[in-house]
Amino acid sequence: MMDYGDTSILSTVSQIQALTKELVKAKEELDKERFSHVVNKLLQLIETLPAVDLSLVEHRAVEPLVQSCAVNLWNEAVTSKNEGTVLVDQTAALRHLACKLLFREGGPIVAEKCKKQAMVALKSARAWLDCGNPSMAEETLGLSEKAFGQQQFENASRHLQASREMLVKFPEEAAYLSMLSYNCGVERYNGGRLQEAVYWLRQSYEIGKEQHAVSARHQARTLRLLSSAYIDWDPEKYHDLAANTVALANADCSHPAGLYLKLRILLCAAEDDETTTQAALRDCLHHPELTAELGLTAIDLCVKNSRHNLVMSGLRQLMERFEEKTEADSIRLFHLKYLLHSCHLAEAETLVNQIIERRSTRHRFADSIVKQLQSLLWEQASSSFEVKQYEECLRWYSYALRLFDGSENGSEDLGKLFRNRCACFCALKQLDQAKQAVEQAKKHDPLNAYTCYMQFKIAILQENVVYALQALEDLCLCKNDNDMQDLISLAAQLAFEVITCL
Repeated sequence: MMDYGDTSILSTVSQIQALTKELVKAKEELDKERFSHVVNKLLQLIETLPAVDLSLVEHRAVEPLVQSCAVNLWNEAVTSKNEGTVLVDQTAALRHLACKLLFREGGPIVAEKCKKQAMVALKSARAWLDCGNPSMAEETLGLSEKAFGQQQFENASRHLQASREMLVKFPEEAAYLSMLSYNCGVERYNGGRLQEAVYWLRQSYEIGKEQHAVSARHQARTLRLLSSAYIDWDPEKYHDLAANTVALANADCSHPAGLYLKLRILLCAAEDDETTTQAALRDCLHHPELTAELGLTAIDLCVKNSRHNLVMSGLRQLMERFEEKTEADSIRLFHLKYLLHSCHLAEAETLVNQIIERRSTRHRFADSIVKQLQSLLWEQASSSFEVKQYEECLRWYSYALRLFDGSENGSEDLGKLFRNRCACFCALKQLDQAKQAVEQAKKHDPLNAYTCYMQFKIAILQENVVYALQALEDLCLCKNDNDMQDLISLAAQLAFEVITCL
């Protein structure tokens, strides 16, 4: 019995030879279960087999044996298919084994070897598809893709050129080669290797175009990514190439992503025509396949380029399109954020009132939208407080308060909101309103030390000794932490200062 646990390369290759011989010489005697068992054992062994390194003596000894097994398995697959002596899935398995062995071979990267590896990978993938197993087809193609990815760019491109020459004999494999090139382009693009990405994506497009093997939709996808690679690589140098490439993509197959890319390229220009850019934005926002998310991404592009007129026009168009859909709330949120951050505060207040009115008519906002609205309003209120615009700060907190629907009673957020309002009233010396606000804060968050301190502060300023003592007692009952100790010290200091002034 063979010892499959032996990890030396010589032992592993010997086991591969024995199992290959069993498949080739006695295939007709093997039942389906035994055939599958032998195939799986071979796959396990091949996975443990390192790539052959011809600089090592032991590896040089086994290299021709590995080649021989690969050739025998491949020839057996071809013969069996022609004779019809095995099932189609068994033929695919034989090709797959040969392919995996072939990619373990060592030696220099030469054109003939590239052609052989490419042919084997493509044919093996085709065999898996013929028996209805696309996942294995993808795995087999991945061998070739991995080989491309591991080589230096010069060797990888040589691999591709060798494969393209084969298409004269095997034109049906053009779609696979185009896809392989596209995947390599995606990998390079995501890795920031833009010059190489451009090469692979151009190859993918040209292969698909020459052989008419790829759909217009997929060709347009390749062109969009190629255009993105150009504009990311050097927006000034390759601006025209990027523009022409995306124009070709949009002509082949119109898609909102392509129209978004056209807008992006126009905005990258040193000087763009306002009418042309407006038209590009309009085309993007009115495309039937547009999502609200992509529409907002297009408008955000205008925000980043400081194009206020484009932003406002785009938001109007997008809202008209999605007015009756749930995405409308995300658009309103984006609109409000833009107005606040660009300091269009009057327009922001008008929009906030519209949102609140919509909520009051039983319109259901998603919890995530409400939280983001609250965050924006609190942020604006905080900014107003920092510059001592206390009345303005109170307005923003009032808007935030109106967004609560009653289910939040007893929440710490409401307690904090009323404390912040109390701080504004104190700064304005409106102590009665401050007292009302802090009482509301205590109602929602009774054991908060800051609430008790604010109560004490107001009582001292109003010279209400009873109220001050009660607030101090409540403060001492709060959670004993560093904040509470600091607040007690502040309370004592405040009382001393007030008494001194009397």
